[in-house]
Amino acid sequence: QSKAIGTALNDYNALVPLMSPPAPCLEWNDIIHYGFLSEFKLLKHSHSVMTNDILSKPWTVPSNREVAAKYFKIKRAFEELRRLNVEICRLHTSIYDDATFLQVQVECLSSVDPHLA
Repeated sequence: QSKAIGTALNDYNALVPLMSPPAPCLEWNDIIHYGFLSEFKLLKHSHSVMTNDILSKPWTVPSNREVAAKYFKIKRAFEELRRLNVEICRLHTSIYDDATFLQVQVECLSSVDPHLA
């Protein structure tokens, strides 16, 4: 994956002088810390006549990306709560079943070997 990004970076930097308006060259250290695809300046400066200016897209605004990331974290938290509610019921049942099983075993052993029970 990093080799593909390196190739894309080299290709991009080779095309930078031909762009209008000129775009900045990128270094490997600039892009390795990007957490969002929208943070890639490579994408921000790669637009054609067929598309609108990519910088006007809502996902290029950092505050929009931050709000979206928080929204999806909250959404995932609710999914996790639903899953945990199921797991809590399973754990409770398992603990109850184990306690019942142990009590039955104690009762069985008490008639055979009271010291072991």
